Amino acid sequence: MNEKAPNVSGTLRVPSVLAFALALLILPGCGGCQGSKAKSAAATSRHADSIAQYSTELFNAAIDNLNHLEDNDCMELVRTISDRIRTIASERAVSRRVATDSLLASWPEPQMLGDAVGRLNEWAKTQEKPVDWKLDPLVAALPPNLAKLPMVRSLDRLEFTSYDGFMLMEAVWLRDLSNWARGKTSDELTQARNLFDWTVRNIQLDPTLADDIAHIPQFPWETLFLGHGTAEERAWTYILLLRQQGIDAAMLGLPMREGKDGAGQGRGGSPTVVPWCAAVSIGEGDKKQLYLFDPHLGLPIPASKSTGPNPLPATLEQVVADPHLLDRLDVDADQPYWAKKGDLKHVAVMVEASPLYVSQRGRVMESRMAGPQKVVLGTNPTVQGERIKAAAGSLTKTAEIRLWTLPYTTLERRLDLEPELVCRRLRSFLRFFVMPTLYKGRILHIKGRFFAESEAVALYQQSRPSENELGERHNEIYKHWYALIRESILRSGEPPSRKVDETAIVNATAQTEIMMLALREAKYDASYWLGLVQYEGGDRETYRSAADYFTARTLRALPGGPWTHGAHYNLGRCYEALDQPSEALEEYQAAGDPGSRVRVAWLKGPNAAESKKPENKVPENKVPEKNVPEKNVPEKKGIDNATGQKQVEAVKGQ
Repeated sequence: MNEKAPNVSGTLRVPSVLAFALALLILPGCGGCQGSKAKSAAATSRHADSIAQYSTELFNAAIDNLNHLEDNDCMELVRTISDRIRTIASERAVSRRVATDSLLASWPEPQMLGDAVGRLNEWAKTQEKPVDWKLDPLVAALPPNLAKLPMVRSLDRLEFTSYDGFMLMEAVWLRDLSNWARGKTSDELTQARNLFDWTVRNIQLDPTLADDIAHIPQFPWETLFLGHGTAEERAWTYILLLRQQGIDAAMLGLPMREGKDGAGQGRGGSPTVVPWCAAVSIGEGDKKQLYLFDPHLGLPIPASKSTGPNPLPATLEQVVADPHLLDRLDVDADQPYWAKKGDLKHVAVMVEASPLYVSQRGRVMESRMAGPQKVVLGTNPTVQGERIKAAAGSLTKTAEIRLWTLPYTTLERRLDLEPELVCRRLRSFLRFFVMPTLYKGRILHIKGRFFAESEAVALYQQSRPSENELGERHNEIYKHWYALIRESILRSGEPPSRKVDETAIVNATAQTEIMMLALREAKYDASYWLGLVQYEGGDRETYRSAADYFTARTLRALPGGPWTHGAHYNLGRCYEALDQPSEALEEYQAAGDPGSRVRVAWLKGPNAAESKKPENKVPENKVPEKNVPEKNVPEKKGIDNATGQKQVEAVKGQ
């Protein structure tokens, strides 16, 4: 618990304060006594000031919690997750359903997050609803199955839910991440390229089919925290990162053609569309253009002959004028890029509008925040859709504006998730709480706090115990669970005392194996994420250090492990940055995903000798910078490499 946050549980509740103030206002007069009226007015003013101060303290305490969730005590969450898994298993045996909300059942709620929601609800009681708020027309037109979701039915309320707590946590993480990963530049196109590149390198692509019932659809905070997601989950995260920087972006959809896999979202006779790419609106006034980024390939639609690790993106207008730009994304003659010239005549603008961003409470909360603590919590999807449509150039008249229903279909699916998938998601979080340094390190990684003492690098290193240390942890964990289970059995009176030890041994052994698996997963995650942190250094030393983590501590440490694809891809990126195209080619071939295969084609093609780091150059079609006196775009990395690398080398190899 954060000591700075005041304990409001025992303070006078706001309704009582308001009632008392109201009573003062309606006290009977004192025979025209002006002195009594003056005293009454002064008392009312004092109570109004008290209410305002109380409200401010509640709000600030909640924001402080949201900004410091890495300080949570993780140990209680280990027991919470274990108990919840056992409860769900017993429920499943009876009805094959999760008795409570399966969404929240799959998210272990840290105490500080729950406290933040509680304080915000106390604060909300002091707020008035905005008189000009109304449900956005795109949201109002949701199909009935999505309109009945509890998150949609409560959009007009000021009360925050536990679900909102996770969405607020997500928004804070998106703000902090985008503030450093955008780079040290005010040029919005460079920011958009840097944020997309970060997303692709740090969110490993999950290959899933639309009808894969074993897939657990994710929210952006899960995608960020766990480090992997589908192409659409990548795009969702990317668009919200841009939102925190005040940059308009939407998903573009193209008509579904026979034989093209993907989930359409037809509506009212409109053609079913397939999500295609993220379109980012860049420029001034009526000069805005839509720059295109394909989240499945992990590549921008390349402008002209631009290739390299982070090629210049084409605009939608450029692609419409020259559809052959799409041919640059062919793997080979037998594997052409699926989007074609004819598809571009029926582009749909699919606007992201998750529930919190179109709610009254999100709007009111954002209006109370300013400066570095400002978090974007509101959007107007209809207005944003019109802005993006206007930037579509020649397609303005035919482009259709839709609500991107992914956030709502994700909610629908997660609210009715099968018990075994709820348990699987809980187990995916277990390693962060069994290894608290991984939990804190992961949040600080997202915040861009890498090299200082007790920040991401040091915490990740502490999450990589040796085999001897793991052996010691095994014994400690077994003793802990044995004592806990034995005490629980004795309290319950069953089974008979002669079976207490036998039952405790069996259960403690099983629990210990689960915990040890989580510890090994934590170690493996930490090794891979250390490589990603090193890559952010942006120089030859840090690229070599990153390559070492990806090779020796990821691929060799656990062949075929969960980070194999990401390690091969990021190794390829390291080798490209080090001007070693042959090694990069080998790693991209090993990665094997469509985007890596396109990179292979580029490395083998006639343009392989082009600049390896276009993101650090001024783009040819660059939008003029605002309020930036220097002529060159600054280096994109936000890390003090001179200080940080020394600290990394000091702990490397532990």
